[in-house]
Amino acid sequence: MKNYTERFGIIWGFIFFGISILMTATFILPIYIGYVVEKIGTLFNMIIKADSIGKSTYFICVLVLSIVIILYIVAYLKTNNFKILDTLLIILFLTILIFLNSALFYIDWFKPNFRIDGQQSFNMIVKPLLTCWIYPIIGFIHYLKFKVAK
Repeated sequence: MKNYTERFGIIWGFIFFGISILMTATFILPIYIGYVVEKIGTLFNMIIKADSIGKSTYFICVLVLSIVIILYIVAYLKTNNFKILDTLLIILFLTILIFLNSALFYIDWFKPNFRIDGQQSFNMIVKPLLTCWIYPIIGFIHYLKFKVAK
């Protein structure tokens, strides 16, 4: 059990790496996640009355990502309680999986020459392939914290 605790970040980093690649293989899952995130942005847009649902959805994505990343960094720097860090790592990975891909999609959406037609769904499908490398890197950084604390 000691090796699993030591390598928790690396193991989960590669699990989320695999999930991210499998999301692209399913075709429908990245689009569904993007749809759910856009519905959250629509609800937020009704509250703040923004001029664009895309902009409010992008704002929600960046806000949620920023909050979770800051929480993880603060916990990483301030605590040696690995149960808290491991839980925050999984929350960070889930947040990246859900919100980062959608935020990248909206960055492309706001580009001047972005084609708004049926091809845009393929843009959402490939986003998990672009972000899958993040999970093992963050997992390795998490592993280094365990090694330094030892």
